[in-house]
Amino acid sequence: MLSSVVPRRGAALLVKFLPRILLVGLTASPVWAGHDWGGLDLCRAFPERMPPPLDPMLLPDPEGTGARLLGYYCGQCHHAPGPGQHSAAEWADVLARMGLVMEATARFAAQFRPVVLPEPEDWAALLVYLQSHALRPLARPAEAPPAYRALCGDCHAAPDPAAYPAASWPKLLARMTDYRPAMARPAADPADQAQVFTFLGVQQVLVGGPDPARPDAPSTERYGRWLALGPVFALVLLGLARWGRGYGKRA
Repeated sequence: MLSSVVPRRGAALLVKFLPRILLVGLTASPVWAGHDWGGLDLCRAFPERMPPPLDPMLLPDPEGTGARLLGYYCGQCHHAPGPGQHSAAEWADVLARMGLVMEATARFAAQFRPVVLPEPEDWAALLVYLQSHALRPLARPAEAPPAYRALCGDCHAAPDPAAYPAASWPKLLARMTDYRPAMARPAADPADQAQVFTFLGVQQVLVGGPDPARPDAPSTERYGRWLALGPVFALVLLGLARWGRGYGKRA
């Protein structure tokens, strides 16, 4: 019985942190996500919030400890994000939110998504890795053209052009353009793309585009996110009901 599994203290913690857990899960961060949560892939249901799939060999030091920790812990619930998805300051906040949701998942929803919690030393090493290779944002965003800030800054902060060698930019832009439909972003306008290449001072090349077989942000996947959260809500409500019943008897 759930009442024997979830102690009274755990139920009290659930009541205390439930609003924060649901807020994190439904808004700011890639949580309550999974390659398979209750039979539904939430990486597709939340394309605008989930990290897009990334070849592990594109990670900095792909064979190193930091990359392995990133894939092992962050890849449990969604695609492992590239360190360049956030700035160094943002990563500290992102990991704090992820830690909260991972603990809540392990405590209250392990039946739906078993999660291995990181050891403190692993968590610290992961933060060092992410911050060491984090996105370097523009120092003065107002000096960049609007197209650059819009196309290169709608999924993360617009990066400093000097953060990457000029020869790397065409491949980076092609990869980011291919990510746009996967993350439910509108296709890039060719005129805006030309403005971006001019600003970066690199020769324009043909970059990828949206997959016509996959429309942006399918409505079925948007509905699917609520379906996938159904078991979580049911578990929470059942736990609260049993805790309240026990509390009423003791009173």
